[in-house]
Amino acid sequence: MEGSAPALIYKYWQRNKEVAPRDRPEQAKRVMQMDRDYLWADGKVGNGVSKGTTKAETACNLMAALGAPHARYRKLTHCSVCRGSFESSALADCNTCGRAFCITTAGGPGCADVTRATVDTPEGIKCVKCCKDDKMSKPPYNYLGNLTQWSQGSVHAEPIIVVMVHWQEKDMHSMSDLSSRIVKGYLGETYRSRKVAHRAHWVDVVLEDDCATWSSDQSNPVQAKGTRSIQVHIAELVRKMTYHYKKKFHFLMVVDVHSNDHDGKLLYNKGDTYHKFGTPLQVCTAIAGEVVPKNACEESTLILLTCSGMVLKALPSVMACTVGFNTVISFTAKVFNSQRVAEIWLAPFLRAFYRDHLPQEKAVLKGYTNELSTPTFGLDIFVFGARGAGFRYTWGAPSKNLTGNENDLNCPKCGMLMQYKKKTLEGAWHFTCRHKCKGRAVFRFTDGENSVYELHPNPVDANYRILKIGLNIPSSGPYDIRPPLRPVDPKWLSVPGDV
Repeated sequence: MEGSAPALIYKYWQRNKEVAPRDRPEQAKRVMQMDRDYLWADGKVGNGVSKGTTKAETACNLMAALGAPHARYRKLTHCSVCRGSFESSALADCNTCGRAFCITTAGGPGCADVTRATVDTPEGIKCVKCCKDDKMSKPPYNYLGNLTQWSQGSVHAEPIIVVMVHWQEKDMHSMSDLSSRIVKGYLGETYRSRKVAHRAHWVDVVLEDDCATWSSDQSNPVQAKGTRSIQVHIAELVRKMTYHYKKKFHFLMVVDVHSNDHDGKLLYNKGDTYHKFGTPLQVCTAIAGEVVPKNACEESTLILLTCSGMVLKALPSVMACTVGFNTVISFTAKVFNSQRVAEIWLAPFLRAFYRDHLPQEKAVLKGYTNELSTPTFGLDIFVFGARGAGFRYTWGAPSKNLTGNENDLNCPKCGMLMQYKKKTLEGAWHFTCRHKCKGRAVFRFTDGENSVYELHPNPVDANYRILKIGLNIPSSGPYDIRPPLRPVDPKWLSVPGDV
């Protein structure tokens, strides 16, 4: 039996509470020490069962009746409308599109005010979107949410490994741990069900001035002597994910540490008695070791929640991280506050990209709100992808930044900032100087000119304008994150008066 079905032995002795662990047979003790992830695959008996034998068939039938550890709990999944977690008894499936939505139960009202008895009738029930598609004036029940919410796709809980790295000042409260708490909160929200909990793993690394401490979803905090133990644990997680899902899983790394204002290098510690400064790639390598996320899985992302000097003074080193990650996201701002960025931007991005499967650009802009983008905070987002192709996303109100280079709006005569006057039907934007020099300028914005693209990510606010600016960053030497200045028409200098 041990040779053909160790999973069945594991199941039997796990449920047997009458025999103390020390009194179990030696064969059972060895099986109980095995990695349970290798005994089950997707809720079925794993390759510990030899196929084609009578014993194996018996074991499979018995396991199907008993249920595997990850499937023996009550099914819990998500409503596609409110995105909340519910038990199966509180969810209904649309009989047309299959979309799941919550219903009214003894536990409280749902997005659809119908009972389980109505749902279980032979006719079933349609979701609001399918009712609208069938030209019904209204669904045969009261409901919460608008049509946009009812048109959302399913909630995804795909396999993911998350590595969080943040800095902790000695004997002080950490401001950088907010990002790791937000990530853990997202994982708890999305992978709350025991049916999918085994698909998410996290490693939280706390760097201090004279040591490094790490913890995971499987272990309590441990002070590391060097980072070798962290590297081994991450490599083991990647090996398990690869065993179960091949390359079909995500790898996310969030680095929230200080940077040097002089050269943009990041502050980190390799588990020694002193700290170091290094490039983002050096920090990632110190934590992940020989694991190259880009090669290990289909999708890998690095998020750098570092000080703005990191981007402004060392952008080539940020771009260099694309050798290990499919996507690298970093930020800069006039008044940079990584905690504010984490609080406002991080959770919407995680939900949009990993849970809702929105395209990456839409997910990045999901949390790019007015509070972050407008001049008070002045946040810019930098995204580098395949082969180092990079883009800068910045606030683009026409009166402040029409073309992607805000210096275009400086008066050609006195250099002071001009004010917006009007836009003609032909698409010409007119600006005049605020002072007595009577300088003026007229611009036309063409989408794609100088690799500058106009985006309107907020469907509710059509005036909220974001500019996507293509970047050409050399490995060394000077670079500019803005498009070239527009040429000055001589008549703007010689002709005074109004336009």
